[in-house]
Amino acid sequence: MDRHAYQAALPQVGMKGQERINSAKVMIIGVGALGSVVAELLCRAGIRDITLCDYDIIEESNLQRQGLYTTGDLSRLKVEAAKEHLIAIDPLCLVATIAEPFSSQTDMRGYDLIIDGTDSLDARLLINDVARRSDIPLVIGTASGTRGMVFAVTGSPCWQCVMRGKSATDDCDSGVLGSATHAIASLQASVALRVLLGDAPKDLIEFDAWNMELRSILVERNHSCEACRGLYQHLSPGLRFCASATRALARAPRVLHLDKIKEGLQVEKDYGTAILIKLGEGTALIHQHGTIEFSGVDGAEAKRFAEKMLK
Repeated sequence: MDRHAYQAALPQVGMKGQERINSAKVMIIGVGALGSVVAELLCRAGIRDITLCDYDIIEESNLQRQGLYTTGDLSRLKVEAAKEHLIAIDPLCLVATIAEPFSSQTDMRGYDLIIDGTDSLDARLLINDVARRSDIPLVIGTASGTRGMVFAVTGSPCWQCVMRGKSATDDCDSGVLGSATHAIASLQASVALRVLLGDAPKDLIEFDAWNMELRSILVERNHSCEACRGLYQHLSPGLRFCASATRALARAPRVLHLDKIKEGLQVEKDYGTAILIKLGEGTALIHQHGTIEFSGVDGAEAKRFAEKMLK
């Protein structure tokens, strides 16, 4: 029996719908708690052209919620480990990898759908702008604590309309329940399939995995939304601050020469594509593609170091 026969038997899918799923080309930006699970579900659903974009490496703390990875993947690039696992699930799946931060210069030609698997408002607003500019549907996902949201951007309203200037509902350092991220990722995967089949839900979906509460919220266009008016103001992110860490990103992907950078620095671990150094009272994880993550470092000191490294 064909591996997708049970799915194709659904009246919502059918044989023609399954063919559309098989032929879709999807980019997943961020393959952590949400993106890794969405990638697995979409691969199993039959999407056979997937691009994974993420610069990060797998750490032990990721394994609590990032279901595609195992202990044997520690210290590997997430995109490389994810690619290996997806191909093991379906050898016919074509998996491309972009081991660098997503940016407004990333080639978006040919994609039918974008999946957001990031962990910050800044990144999400950038992806929203790129998706609107490129006229590609986008499925947003957020998760923090025991709660999360999913929203399909297929035109207007968009994610800027949802946020309306509010702060992010999640954070790269916030605690999160693993079952909550899996639930939100499952909802994202379902919404993604509906978008590809021409049945995109219009409401924002909000879910609380602890209290077992699910609700749909109607989102109306914000008539002052810049993105909906074709004004893309979030295409060049700079420094961003999290609860207990600072993340600095180059305004465009660039290659840092780690061997040269680590001269004179106290290197605690060398991952090959990134180095962890001691900086002040904390640490800095320097990625070769121009991203630096600080932990326990004073904000002013982190900014000075980032400006020196990324000048």
